[in-house]
Order: sequence, then structure tokens, then C-alpha cells
Amino acid sequence: CYDGYSYKIAYGLSDENLDDTLEVPPFSCSYDIAGLSEYTTYFVSVYCIPDNGYPPLYYLCSSEVPLSKPRRPEGFTASPDLFSIHLEWLPNRELDISHYKILRKTDGEEWTAIQDNLIDTHFADANVTAGQEYYYRLLAIDNDMIESDTSLEAMSFSATFASGILLVDETRGGDNWPTELEQYQYYAAAFGDSSFARMTLDSGEALKRSLAGQYMPIFYVDDDNSQNLLEGSLDSLDWYLQYETDFFLAGWRTIFAITGQTSFYPGNFFRDNLGLASIAENVLSDFDGATGVNGWPDLEVRNDTYYHAPLPNIDIFTAVPGAEVICTFNSRSGNPFYGNKPVGVAYDTHHGKRVVLGFPLYYLTESSAQALIARVFEYFGEESVLYGDVNGDWAVNILDITYLINYLYKGGPPPPDPNNGDPNGSCNVNILDVTYLIGYLYKSGPAPLEGCVE
Repeated sequence: CYDGYSYKIAYGLSDENLDDTLEVPPFSCSYDIAGLSEYTTYFVSVYCIPDNGYPPLYYLCSSEVPLSKPRRPEGFTASPDLFSIHLEWLPNRELDISHYKILRKTDGEEWTAIQDNLIDTHFADANVTAGQEYYYRLLAIDNDMIESDTSLEAMSFSATFASGILLVDETRGGDNWPTELEQYQYYAAAFGDSSFARMTLDSGEALKRSLAGQYMPIFYVDDDNSQNLLEGSLDSLDWYLQYETDFFLAGWRTIFAITGQTSFYPGNFFRDNLGLASIAENVLSDFDGATGVNGWPDLEVRNDTYYHAPLPNIDIFTAVPGAEVICTFNSRSGNPFYGNKPVGVAYDTHHGKRVVLGFPLYYLTESSAQALIARVFEYFGEESVLYGDVNGDWAVNILDITYLINYLYKGGPPPPDPNNGDPNGSCNVNILDVTYLIGYLYKSGPAPLEGCVE
């Protein structure tokens, strides 16, 4: 509102016939139109006239439907969280909403109100049982205690990561691809004595958080090169990998189909979560297998399937600092551009471990697949240590330097792991360790070493 202007409201039953007008009281910037008919659409415009000027040439028009009870809430979702279920919704547009009510039930139960005086637009339901599916509905209630209709139903499980291994299998079945039975038999042999739950993905489907949150680790395999569905599951996986979880990804053009040849920068899913700095692809039929690095097994491609050695369309990686190359490309042709380049990376994020392969699992010999999966389980079971993490927060940064100085000179607490207070590996904790961390963080010095205080 502006001083020196008078305001009027014009409204009616169409935007071309605003037959009724109301004068807005001076110095007021809002107005409630009373006496309207419920369930009727009204078109409304506000216009102003300066004291010494002319009325506007045209009006901007909006519309609304008056109701005696609140509209049902929109955007209602239920998402898994650790040992709880997170509910969220959009705020109702009515100005007289007092609060919200949440209803919950499980299969075979009646709807019960678990919260009936919420003023926020989110709620964490921590009174849940692991493995139990919960259904939710939401109502909005106005100042006269009139309830809206219930929202659309939302459902979820809480996240426990306690149900063992989940194999997400999006490999096509039939035609020139292995049947679903052949896939299952192959993966069962590869996993040996380790049991797993298997989920198959078809076109248009994606891994949901409510399912992912039940399992740890997750093995995701995409062993065909013409139907790559990983992109639809990235949101759920990005959520999953925020927790203390382990994850394995193998596939045929699985990442390249999403990104193409590119470098990955901080903030990118594949860099932050999988330890990849860049990706390229060898489109030629040239992949005979992979040579294992640092104790990882050598791998051989099968010759008894429709797609056999050598394989085309293999992804080539470079790893970020701190990630480990675990296998390299065996080129049948001896192509130096791709031969011996990384095709497998392991990445210890210190809140879980990741293994990513640029080739399909199914087309490895059974003995190769068994050796690989056994090594993956061994890797997932190894203790995760971040050298130089003096304060124990799973990061190496200025806070570790401050923590060490406080411990050495200001009576602060000792490092939770004494060996991590010895980043120069001298078997003593002293000012030289502070200098070493400063050099590493700010002067391109060597990475912290394994301490030997204890």
C-alpha cells in the first residue's frame, strides 16, 4: 500500500464481469470479503487510484473458492529415518488453520491419532517397530475445530539397516540376456554361503528409501548395456549413503549412460559417494578381464554366454585422493589408451565403504565372481580408520590441529584414539605432529601416517 492511493476490490463470477466493488479502508493492506457462497469460484482484482492521477488501464485477476472447512493437506510424504519415520507436508493456505492431526495404522489395525495438536509441517514418528510397515494420513483443523478431509495416504518403514544383504538386480532377462533364473543362480553362486534378499528392477521402477533402509550392505548390479536404470534410484542411494552403510555397484555402462565422458567435482554424487574423479569408456570389444591390485583378485571374462570375451563398452575411472584402485583393464588388443587403466575403485568414506566396477558382474567366470565378492565382504568387514583424525569426527581439518594444540598446551582432553594424535608416525604426540598436519592441510605435505603411540 502507498499513502496517497485509494484501493478498491472488484469481484464477480467470471474474470470478465467483476460486477461487485468494495472500498478498502484507508491505510489497510488487506480485506476479507464476506457473504460469499461456498463451493463457488470467485474472481477478484485489487486496483488503486492515485489522489491526483488516473485509474489503471487493466486489472490483474486471481480466483479462489470459499469453503467452510479446511482443504485437505497436500504434499504429504512419509520417509524412513534411522529408527523413525519422517512425515512432511505443505502448509495449508487458509489463514485460520489452528493445527494438524496425524493418523496412523498398520495392516489389520484401525486408524488412530498419534498426534493431534501439531503446528509444524513435519513430524518424526519414533514410536515404530523395525520391519513394520506404517500407513499415515493427515488432517488440517481450523480455529473453529472444523476438520478437513484426510490427505492422501503415505506409507513407510523405519530405517534400521539390519536385515542383511540386498541385491538390487536391474539386469534384463530373456532374448540375448540371461533369464531371471539364470541370473539368480549365478548371483547365488557368487555370494557363496551368504544369503541375500533380491529385488528386480524393470523400466520405470526405482529403489525406494523405505526398502533400502532395511538392508546393509546393498549390492546393485546392472549387467546389460541397453537398459540402465540407476539414475532413477540416485535420490534413494544418496540418502542411503549418508548413513553408516556399505555399497557395491557393478554394471555395463551403468554410470556412463548417465554422465557420458566427464570429470566429477565436489558435490557430485559419483565423486562424493563413490570416489570417482572422472569417467571414460572403451566402446571396442577389448575387455578380457581385470588385474587385481593391492590384494584384490584377478578377474576373467566368461566365454560360455551370448556376450563373451572380449566385452565392449567398459567404463574407465580415475580415483579421487584417498580412494583405492582395485583392478585395471586387461586389453586383448594391447591398446595402451585403455589397457591397465582403472576399472574398479574402493572408497572408504569413514561412514561406510563403497566398491564400484566399470564392467558387468554376470559375465565374469564363476570363480572370478566368487573371489571378487569374497574380497568385497572382507573389505566391508575391515575396520575403518582415518589417520590424522585427532578429534574423532571422521574428518581431517583445522579442528584437528586446534584439538591437538589444546591437548598439548591448554590441558584439553587427549585424542580419542592416541594413534591418530601421531600423524607423523613418530610414536610420540608433540608439536611436530601439529606441524605435520599444517603441512598436509595447507602446504601440500604428505598425508597423515598410521600412528604408533599404542
